[in-house]
Order: sequence, then structure tokens, then C-alpha cells
Amino acid sequence: MTPAPGNPTQASRAPQQVRAGLTQVLTAILGPWQASGHNAKGQALLAATTILPAVLSLTQLRQQKVLAEGWDTVVHRTCRTRFPQPPIQATGDQDHPWWHWPSRTQVEVVDQRGGWRLIRATTTWTGPGQATPAWRLRVDNQLAQRLAPPAPNPPGQWGKAGRGPERVLAATPEGGAFTLEAQHVAQWARASGDDNAIHTQPGLAHRLGLEAGEREVVAHGLLLAALSLAQEPVAGKTLEARFHHPLCLPADGAPVPVVVDATAGLWAAGVRLLERRPA
Repeated sequence: MTPAPGNPTQASRAPQQVRAGLTQVLTAILGPWQASGHNAKGQALLAATTILPAVLSLTQLRQQKVLAEGWDTVVHRTCRTRFPQPPIQATGDQDHPWWHWPSRTQVEVVDQRGGWRLIRATTTWTGPGQATPAWRLRVDNQLAQRLAPPAPNPPGQWGKAGRGPERVLAATPEGGAFTLEAQHVAQWARASGDDNAIHTQPGLAHRLGLEAGEREVVAHGLLLAALSLAQEPVAGKTLEARFHHPLCLPADGAPVPVVVDATAGLWAAGVRLLERRPA
């Protein structure tokens, strides 16, 4: 496959390099936890290791013809990762076997309606055991791609995974609250290789019909999932994340508070559900 225009080197980066970059970004965001006795770097490493297959799956998706020329109009709706047995653990800087397994990506256009194209994609890494679960890692992504300019009315139905609830949620005593800024999103874009312009160009998400302002960028769904993982690590062999609302961040750098609740849901300003990991 030929890497998509605008991101020619990401596909050749080693998994350990990508993980190191993700860990660095997460550590910076979680840094204030150090003062309260939390191991921010350790939590960041575990979260980066767990989210890494999903990050690499998006790198492969970007190389697919159906997405390569319109990556800046793609919205991430859901992501599900099924890990090999035993579940992935982050232990120092050690490699993980699946990093060296061959991978395959399949993309299917499921439907097209209201100016959106709904896309389902699967990336699978298969080891020497082949058909057995112990030798297979699979990531399923569901994305929506804007095909036509939005109407002046509310956004299209596929711009999000389904409207989540809004309610007041207080920060947990354990320190489940932190702030995000546009610079963190830019850093994640560089570390992950996902430089979709809705994350870097203020106003583009608004013009696509998302719930964002003219001077705002939108945080990556996988960044939100990684932050919830830092607070509530995945249990078992499956990680599923649904992105209900975009987290919109002012381009001027003003911080936005977010809260992780006891069910690993991520809330903006304690009011709007951004991301949920179903039980």
C-alpha cells in the first residue's frame, strides 16, 4: 500500500516509537496527578499500550483508497479492540508479540445517506498460531465521512455515535478530573499520525456540521479513550469505545475540564458525555 498524501512517514514508524509518543502526550495531560501521589507516567504507559492497536488501525485505514483522499472529512464513531490471550499488559518498554505480526485491513461502505457515508473497517494482526484467539488481535472501527456540505439545520445523523446524556457530574475524590487544551490535541495528532484537519484547523469541524464553533478544534476520540483508560484500565480482552459528542477546544488555548466517572465514561465540564466504554 502507498501511504496517503500528507502523512508519508507514519506507516513506517515502529509501534514502540508510536507508543512512546502517545505516552509522552498522556503523561503531560495527567501530570498534575503526580502531586497527589498518582503514578501519571505509569498510567499513561498502560493507556498508550492499550490504545496502540486502535491508533495503528487508523494509520492503515488512511491508506485505503476509499478514505485516503477525504481523511479530513472523516469522523470516528466507535472502536472495538479484541486483544489476544492473555490480555496486553504494559511492562516497562518491552515489545509485544503482535507488534511483529502481519496485518490486514478490510473496509466496507455500509450506507450513504444525508450527505454522510457510513464506513465499517476491520484491521487484524495474525501471529504464527493463526486461527486460535491467542494469536489474533482485531480492531473494528466505524466511521462517518462527510460527502456533501451540511444543510443549515442540525448536523447529520452519522456525525456522532448517538446522542449521549447530559447531566452534572462532580470530580471524583480520587482525582478523575483534568483539563485539555488545543495544544494537547495537536501533540496527539503528531504522536499518533492522525492529523485529520478537524483536530488541527479551527472551524473545519463546524463547517462539516459537527457541534463545534468557528474557532474550535475537536479532540481525537482515541485520545479521549486513552484518558479514560488511564483512570479505569480495561478489564478482560475487549476494549470498546463509543464517541457520543465531540470535545470542542478553543483554538486560543483555553483549557476545558473533563471528568472520568466510575464507569469509565468521559464527561466535558462534568455535563456532557463524550465517550463511553460499554460494560
